Amino acid sequence: MAGVFDSFLTLNDFQLHDAKVEPRALRLTSPRGQTVLEPKVMAVLLALAERPGGLWRRDELFERVWPGSPSGEEVLTRAVSLLRKALLAVCEKDVAVVTVPTLGYRLEGRVVPDGPAPGKDAPAAAPSVAVLAFADLSDTGDQAYFADGVGEEIINALVHVEGLKVAGRTSSFAFREQTRDIRAIGAALNVEFVLEGSVRKHGTRVRVTTQLIRSADGFHQWSETFDAQLTDIFDLQDRIAQVVAREFNMLLHPSDQGRLAPRLTISFEAYDLLLRARASYRLNQDEATFARAEAMLREAVEIDPDFVGAWIEIATLNNFASAYHRDRTLKSMFEASRAAVERAMDIAPSAPETIIWSANIRYFEGEALTAFRMAKTALQLAPQNSGIMFSVGHYAACFGYHEEAARLLEGALELDPLDAFAWHTLALVRQNMRQYEVAERHARHAIKLGDRLAREVLAWNAFAQGDRDEAERQHLTLFDEIGAQMEGGTQGRPIWEMFARAVFHDSRPDGDMMRQVLSMQMGAKDYEPSASTFTAVANLGMVEELMAQWGDAYAIKSVASVAMWGDYSWARAFRSHTGFPAFAESRGLAAVWREFGWPAGCAPLPGTDGTDGRFTCGQPVGEP
Repeated sequence: MAGVFDSFLTLNDFQLHDAKVEPRALRLTSPRGQTVLEPKVMAVLLALAERPGGLWRRDELFERVWPGSPSGEEVLTRAVSLLRKALLAVCEKDVAVVTVPTLGYRLEGRVVPDGPAPGKDAPAAAPSVAVLAFADLSDTGDQAYFADGVGEEIINALVHVEGLKVAGRTSSFAFREQTRDIRAIGAALNVEFVLEGSVRKHGTRVRVTTQLIRSADGFHQWSETFDAQLTDIFDLQDRIAQVVAREFNMLLHPSDQGRLAPRLTISFEAYDLLLRARASYRLNQDEATFARAEAMLREAVEIDPDFVGAWIEIATLNNFASAYHRDRTLKSMFEASRAAVERAMDIAPSAPETIIWSANIRYFEGEALTAFRMAKTALQLAPQNSGIMFSVGHYAACFGYHEEAARLLEGALELDPLDAFAWHTLALVRQNMRQYEVAERHARHAIKLGDRLAREVLAWNAFAQGDRDEAERQHLTLFDEIGAQMEGGTQGRPIWEMFARAVFHDSRPDGDMMRQVLSMQMGAKDYEPSASTFTAVANLGMVEELMAQWGDAYAIKSVASVAMWGDYSWARAFRSHTGFPAFAESRGLAAVWREFGWPAGCAPLPGTDGTDGRFTCGQPVGEP
């Protein structure tokens, strides 16, 4: 991204409504008066003016104006306050810096550059839209799951419209329970238009009412009501998506063959079961809910064995449930996911959603190169799918490609800015690059959005900067927030305290005791890693034990796979261990590096091409 003093606004004066902004003179002038801004206050104004009406996240704006600064975000708060006072004194009331709660700022006001207007051939910004969760207006009031399904499939359809930016579901549906201020939503999601609607189900018929609203001023671009039989729900969803696409004068991608929303199944009953199952386990994460949801999905594929969406949902549920289930093994849930994905691939081998899930399975099985190739193929087929973009970014992070990972994760967040786990993963990547201040801002944002596990990033950031007490405090705060749920009760806190003393305070007695406890657990006949034991084994530097159980950790190793590239003693010991080359070969990592390039800190041994484990990964990673 260009620096704040590199845009055309910094080379020329410009108009902010009826006020003249002179960047080089640091001056703001209007018929009401004149004021001189501090350089950093002007820099904030210039950044905001680059995208009038669009959102600047607090961390993004801070990094733009104070790149690499150790200062806290209070300097940004002060600069915004000073800018607001200057605008209030000099500009009309139509100009303001608006706070978007929990996210950042946007500039209200018309920005016009001095000098000739851009040529007629200047590229226009891609149109953008967010599809909000549709309201349930059914008489019984129990059809929210169905209304969600309608909205979600419209999002999935519009993602395939070439040249249209579509906000991701996580972010768009985050405003479900809030009073809908369309201007604030548009700013928060950085979109020009918002599609909202309602669903009324009655008997065998459904009515969907939609409105396309311009977010800058709340103007209703159009509204329309669609009626259909429930059995024609997929045609109805396609009609809505087509109307939206035509409104933007978008051309359909040739592969769409004139249809945007596919017919997902031959049975409305199977589709209804899918929506009920998905809604239930997204709302409640407990074993009973997971079991009921999977039963509904199994019933759906019994009704329609070729229902790809239901097979993919079975895979998703089992992958998600692995962090919560105690009555099923990780291996059994992985095998359930694998069988579902294989069935989906048999039915729709070229669908991006099946390809990315097949990539996940291959990665868990140790075929990292095949997984990375497939993930990149899926992204080529669906370049605006934020979930797939996140997955490719996550793979890049797992393979040590920090810059590529950061670029892809930021791209995914541009589409889905309220995705907490994406912020968490980006924080880990920045931490691996030793950009601790940026990592902390990202982690705090992830926590604010609901991913409390991102607190571990704060703990390790504090540790990296020499604050061992703060590292322990953050670690134990995590237990108080969700540790009891993870460990099955509050009796696990002494273990977490012992771990903190061992890792953050170098307590040898506590470290020896922790290793003894873990060794006893790992020696049990029915042992399989949990999220907490796997993390403890890693952080305590039990390298050989970590390598031995890596393949059995399946989805719970997703964070450790990224964190192993950090600049911490346990991560360095892992990468520099004599067994690491053989481990990397067995998991397919070395094959990725030989094809796509060696990550920072890794290199073939002199006179070799790195085959057969002839490489080293013992060099420091990242830049301070």
